[in-house]
Amino acid sequence: MRYPHLTRLLAVACLTGLATSCAAHSGGQAEAAGGSANSLPSTIASQSVQPSPEPTASSQVQLPLDGYTLATQQNLVISRAEQLLITDCMRKQGFNYVATVQQSGITEHRDAYGLISAAQAAAYGYHDPGFLNGSKRLVTNKPAYMTDSYLIALRGFVSPPPAGSKTPPGCEDKADAQLHFGSDPSTANLLGQLGADASQRTQADPQVLTVERRWHTCMAAKGFSFDTPATAAAGPWTSATQPPSGTEIATARADVACKQQVNLAGIWIGVESAYQRIAIEQNSAALAQIQRDNTARVARAEAVLSGQGS
Repeated sequence: MRYPHLTRLLAVACLTGLATSCAAHSGGQAEAAGGSANSLPSTIASQSVQPSPEPTASSQVQLPLDGYTLATQQNLVISRAEQLLITDCMRKQGFNYVATVQQSGITEHRDAYGLISAAQAAAYGYHDPGFLNGSKRLVTNKPAYMTDSYLIALRGFVSPPPAGSKTPPGCEDKADAQLHFGSDPSTANLLGQLGADASQRTQADPQVLTVERRWHTCMAAKGFSFDTPATAAAGPWTSATQPPSGTEIATARADVACKQQVNLAGIWIGVESAYQRIAIEQNSAALAQIQRDNTARVARAEAVLSGQGS
């Protein structure tokens, strides 16, 4: 399960399986080298939870682990440096590299509690606005320029190799290695793991289950029979690139209104924050190392962009 808070302000459109930024920073649940994080408790005492006011936009949501992630501008600096390094590497092998990451400008994130913006619900329903306003696009067919030799130069392979097998590094790997040079490999996946663990604990926490039942009751009173916000968001709705139906819009608006009525996101964020604070206490040394590695990686990216690090 990905940890969406880590990248919510840098929404990107990716050609499936190609972009280093998308693959390397997805926040998966792989264990950090050298051991996994300490286990979180299965429940959080209510006195440890500080519910926030119900947020109405993603910009209002801040979680404790956010302090260990890169800021939006830092992410952009690293992304631009990656693209520059890949472009130069591909050019040396005779290819004109086409960037596979673009900034969408869409900041509304999709956390486990779902949509919280009334304005977005009214305009787009549960659809990702990027696919409707043109800032994102779906890629269903491999572009003609992506020949086998192009993909080998870019990724080191054409089709993903079997698990555990080795392939020569492609330009994406080389760019990533240059920007991560000197980073502690034992913390490579820790932040995503901690966020995913906290999110999973939160979804099963009695306080969250209670507020979900209150949300369900509210939705039922409005004529909608969904058990959880996740089932409401799942539809069935129209495809990503098709405008939302009137039923979807009505459902999304009721969903957001009921979340605001029962303070679902506020309670959810309070519980998740409590789990994250425990995770931070348990992994303080490793998280401090992540902050140092982030600082060094941004500095290397800035050097690449200034022409001093290529």
